[in-house]
Amino acid sequence: MKTLLIASALLGGALFYSTPSLANGCINCLVQSKTPSSSAPGKFEFRVVCIELLSGDEISSLITASSEEEALNQMNETKCK
Repeated sequence: MKTLLIASALLGGALFYSTPSLANGCINCLVQSKTPSSSAPGKFEFRVVCIELLSGDEISSLITASSEEEALNQMNETKCK
């Protein structure tokens, strides 16, 4: 019984301390606008907006990419860590 109590306390502590690191990132990333880029031929400027998981804040960024998928990936890699 004592071993079970200690094991559950350790597991609970590990989950408590790891929860904030699991919550980082963004959800609901959307492309709001797409315009041809004047500085990079063949690419577009995407206005991408996401909701940050930890704070619930809205993050908006202007990203130059060749596709919507690439813009969303860049947003997740740079702004949503």
